[in-house]
Amino acid sequence: MIVGDSKLPLYYYHIPGTTGINFKMSQILDEAYTSLPTLKGVKYVDSDVIDFVKCSEMFKGKYEMFWAPEPKLQAMPFGSKHYVLAESYYAPYLSKVVQQWDNENLKGAREAQQQLNDLQSLIGSSGSGASKYVMKSLGIYLGPPRLPKQPLSEEKYNQMVVKLTEWGFYKNTSKVY
Repeated sequence: MIVGDSKLPLYYYHIPGTTGINFKMSQILDEAYTSLPTLKGVKYVDSDVIDFVKCSEMFKGKYEMFWAPEPKLQAMPFGSKHYVLAESYYAPYLSKVVQQWDNENLKGAREAQQQLNDLQSLIGSSGSGASKYVMKSLGIYLGPPRLPKQPLSEEKYNQMVVKLTEWGFYKNTSKVY
């Protein structure tokens, strides 16, 4: 079966940093408009905001465009309404950014985005595999990180939990038991 013959909706993952294949997504959408009618949108993991905006505006919003790069705030002035989070525990923080933006409070949106950036930096400072351990601290153990990321020692894990507690992370994020 050819993808174009399928009735299932298709979302393309545009991740040139991972795939090594870089092109203007707007050119692909232009060609796909008639040849791939099941294409519904794109997970856009590229820093090319201009191409993202062009994709968002093509064909009067036919395609759902999901912005993935950080900071999320950079795409909001261009009408972005869909975002991709690598880790679900960031959702309450992104929600604050969007809420401030929607209330036309740019200062509040920038402050909320900075809070999200600070949280990402804090977690990243614990090690390359720390995200899985944040989930463990919330009651969901997802197993060790994939190589080349390394597992956290028990000591590093405990230090990270203390840092997150001091930062106030657990006040805004629900634990699962």
